[in-house]
Amino acid sequence: QNDPAYDKQALRLFESSFAQQPGTARQYVDAAYTACRLGKNDPAYDRQALQLFEASFARHAGTALEYIDAAYIARRLGDSDPAYDRQAMRFFEASFALQPGTALQYVD
Repeated sequence: QNDPAYDKQALRLFESSFAQQPGTARQYVDAAYTACRLGKNDPAYDRQALQLFEASFARHAGTALEYIDAAYIARRLGDSDPAYDRQAMRFFEASFALQPGTALQYVD
């Protein structure tokens, strides 16, 4: 089981490090997954996870799985804001450009 206290501490350390110098694409992805775990209970962390994924993708193309994960976070937020649905579509398309998706991913 993940302890949210450790995820919150890790996220604070990532943010502190990024404030001093830009991270690598991999570091931003790791921070995004940390925020994503916290986002299951708090949409603010989902929004932060998307920002971190975007920072990673700006530095280096993501993997198909990273794009899919980002798409599902955006889709979860899209229930209350259609802009996130557009972002989810962009991530789904980026993933499908790298490898075919599953039937469920195409339906989503």
